Amino acid sequence: MSLKELSEKLYPAFVTAFKNSSLDSCRLFLSATNMNERAIVRNATADTPEEAWKSALKSLEKALSKKADEISILRADWVRARESTTWTDCLEQIKDKRRNWFLRGLALDKNYNVAFMEQELNANLILSSADKEATRGIFQPDRANVYCRKRFNRPFPKLAAMDEVELFDTEGIFIQNDMTAPLSITGKGITGTRRDISANDTNIFLQAAMNGTDFLVRQCNPDGKFVYGLNPCDDTIIDGYNTHRHFGTLYSMAEAYEIYGDGDKKLELGAAIERGLEYAIKDLLVYRKTADGKNAAYFSEKRVTTVGISGLALLAFTKWSEVSGTKKYFPLMNALANGLIMLQKSDGTFPQSLNIKDFSVRKEFVVSFFDGEALFGMLRLYALTKDAQILDFVERATQHFIAVNYQDKHDHWIQYAMNELTIWKPQAEYFKFGLANIAQYLVKISKSLAHAPTQLEMIMAAENMIQRMKVLPEMKALLRNFDENFFYTTINRRAARLLNGHYWAEIAMYFKNPNRLLGGFFARTDTFRTRIDDSQHTISGLLAYDRYLKRVNDDVEPKVESTVELDELKLEPIEISDEPTVEPIEIPVEPKLEPIEIPVEPTVESNQMNRMIISAGNVRITIEADKSEPVKILTEESQPVIIESEKKNDISLRVGVLRKSKGGSWNADSPMFTMFYLAKNFNIELLLFTPQDIDFDNKTVNATILEGTERIQKTVPLPKIIDNPASIFHGTYGEQLKTLDGDYFFLRHAEYTSKPGIYNLLLKDGRYKDFLIDTHTVNNFAHFLKLFGQYGNDVILKPAGGNEGKGVARITSDGSQCVINLKNDKVTIKNVDDLQKFYDENFSAVRYVLQPYITSRTHLGNPFDIRIHTRRGAGGKFKVSPYPRIGNENGVVSNVGSGGYTMDFKNFLKAEFGDDWKMLHDKIMALGNDFPEYYQKLFKSELFDVGIDLGIQKRGDTYDLRIFEVNTYLGGSFIRVEDSITRFEYYRYVAEKLRESGIDV
Repeated sequence: MSLKELSEKLYPAFVTAFKNSSLDSCRLFLSATNMNERAIVRNATADTPEEAWKSALKSLEKALSKKADEISILRADWVRARESTTWTDCLEQIKDKRRNWFLRGLALDKNYNVAFMEQELNANLILSSADKEATRGIFQPDRANVYCRKRFNRPFPKLAAMDEVELFDTEGIFIQNDMTAPLSITGKGITGTRRDISANDTNIFLQAAMNGTDFLVRQCNPDGKFVYGLNPCDDTIIDGYNTHRHFGTLYSMAEAYEIYGDGDKKLELGAAIERGLEYAIKDLLVYRKTADGKNAAYFSEKRVTTVGISGLALLAFTKWSEVSGTKKYFPLMNALANGLIMLQKSDGTFPQSLNIKDFSVRKEFVVSFFDGEALFGMLRLYALTKDAQILDFVERATQHFIAVNYQDKHDHWIQYAMNELTIWKPQAEYFKFGLANIAQYLVKISKSLAHAPTQLEMIMAAENMIQRMKVLPEMKALLRNFDENFFYTTINRRAARLLNGHYWAEIAMYFKNPNRLLGGFFARTDTFRTRIDDSQHTISGLLAYDRYLKRVNDDVEPKVESTVELDELKLEPIEISDEPTVEPIEIPVEPKLEPIEIPVEPTVESNQMNRMIISAGNVRITIEADKSEPVKILTEESQPVIIESEKKNDISLRVGVLRKSKGGSWNADSPMFTMFYLAKNFNIELLLFTPQDIDFDNKTVNATILEGTERIQKTVPLPKIIDNPASIFHGTYGEQLKTLDGDYFFLRHAEYTSKPGIYNLLLKDGRYKDFLIDTHTVNNFAHFLKLFGQYGNDVILKPAGGNEGKGVARITSDGSQCVINLKNDKVTIKNVDDLQKFYDENFSAVRYVLQPYITSRTHLGNPFDIRIHTRRGAGGKFKVSPYPRIGNENGVVSNVGSGGYTMDFKNFLKAEFGDDWKMLHDKIMALGNDFPEYYQKLFKSELFDVGIDLGIQKRGDTYDLRIFEVNTYLGGSFIRVEDSITRFEYYRYVAEKLRESGIDV
């Protein structure tokens, strides 16, 4: 289709979408390609979307020249949010993100004469070092120069440290040749890189899996060997090959074949699977003889073979035999099983890696997932043959893994194996082992943003097992402390995130050879590489998720036992023979065919660490408790000492107080002063420290501790319970601290939502819409003027990420002049040019939100609001502590941090509202009691505290209650004692939950 035809289809939808976004000026990017080469991008800035489209399209037509008649995709993106910053700060923000995870566009001037979308920056490696050790984003000037010359016919400008640039976010819309209507791209962050997906579109996961299968078919060469991987930024092939991944890929393709619709594509898929299996037999297969003369088969990877290769080969051959009905691979599969059985020692262990030449042990242990692959492959063969030797092999190995706490390795192949084993042996110890393997890993799975498909495979295998536990009466008790709500929420979250790592057309179009990538899955952090295993694991995970969705939607009860029987497969039971009898396989000539002796005994280190998952409220954490040794601490002289029995003092709980700095913490006017002195009365010792004080390797901390009335420094183990601000995860030490979250109980988590984000969440839900004040993110001065007039020339501007009333301004106008009240000062401005100058100087550096002014003032004229302070306390329940905040009469806000004061809540209401005080009191308390639990549902992680800032405006005989803001991480300066006691109650609650599970805190 031509560019003209696509633009005629896309243009009306673009104009409608842009106008619905209520933006003023239009900064538009148009991208187009025939999908055989990288998309060409052109942009334009204009007052209207119509003008911007006309200008950008004209530039695009000129750039495409003769190729304009063969365009297959056209995409329009427009700027929806902008942030001015310096070049130095921009480079720091890039460095703060993992490689290729900087998800914002970059404009070098306010008119966007030189500007790049996020897709352009990342697909051209402008922010990614070639050094794989460089895991953070790094600006690459040479690559920027190359792309800038191609894009703008000029080198990338030389920028000084303090030169101003803009970072921006976009939303978009696109259309392809085969589409009847455009698709939108309105997500934020990582979901803003691809098409919008409806929550009701449950078929999208199966569609992505089928796309991935088609991609793998294209990667399978005529000889059956795969194109191992691609570097999409420069369209080069990844060197090397991996036999494990070869068989794993064939297994996932066979899974897809089972549900593939009939037709030519299914025939192509089947042919590719056959080619892949035959390639391995022809080029990689080696036979040996067992001690009793049977065939033992192995597949090689260069000069090595592993138990993992044998396990994955069994998965591929068994699945293909099952779905295709072929019997020809049974002798080979039996020989693969013989090869594993002959390696197993009496204690259930087996070496993982052998030298293929003489079958000597190369390594007893390489990586944990080899073991799970071997067990899972053997169990799939057992489902077909019911050979008792196989089940015995698996059970003896599993007993060993249980004994050495193999669940600590959180291997997804072990999860597959335990799901399979409990079908044939539904014993409590196997269910417990499988449950522990997933339970301790759930928090990490839930939090991971990266394309981690094995995590979905793991959790889906666990879900299958858990469903069977529910219908086995004697197994239900094992699920008593398992948080199923969190588990199923994590399943859906994990599946949805896999769609962010898929080469949809709108993502692939920005790389060098888009058509080659379509349908594949990529690893963003590894420069968007796509290997066969990236698709393999994603396909298996998505197919399992699709089966789960169909079961849930059809309300199908889980089955207790496997229904896989030989007669259903139309296969006759096959005797294990010494020699291949069906379609003989050519066996490479070996110098000797002698029984293999494995003389090396494995060494197993006893693991004394008990990893346990604990629930406190909605938070789940994993704790390691070493009960074999006393707790060791380091004194100031770094000499190890032993903490003896707690009977020597009255401290029964230690809690960390993590702050960005210690400045002012010990001043008498600091709430922390009260906390530390009160804590001893509750047998709690508080340890104050900053991220710089933590030894992340040894899990110790150099903390300030109160002994008597003296403050001392002491190096102690990092406490299991940590009272922290959520913002600590976004600072210099943020990534290191995130590695602790999950093993330590942080009271506040990294999840953060801006003021506009909170407003939009509440507005969308609608339950509290009557309490909301209209809130808009201000894009520029023109947008401000429009909103200023809309709200009667009386508005409040506040920083989107501000706190304590800092930077808040009230702007009013009587038609002849504007009065700006900022920082308790009044500025009068009499013309628009001066107003714009003041705006640019004071409000353009950071993102601001605008609200209409609400008259919430005392009878003396002071601004006030009611802070409904809610914090979790005893029993993990929210405790409500409202208090008024009264600002000075010339001020804009009532925040006490900006010079105001407070007083007793009931006395304030009585003084200001007379006989109506009780009615208002009850309404406010009802809001305080109901809102926090409602608000919690909008967040993935548990909230420790929620602050609601409520204004009260009198309208005639009625009162209009409006929520100014909702905050987390609350101060307690004006309810110090009550705030401290509530904290201590929650500390105790968390500690009790941990101790109930045998954890010493």
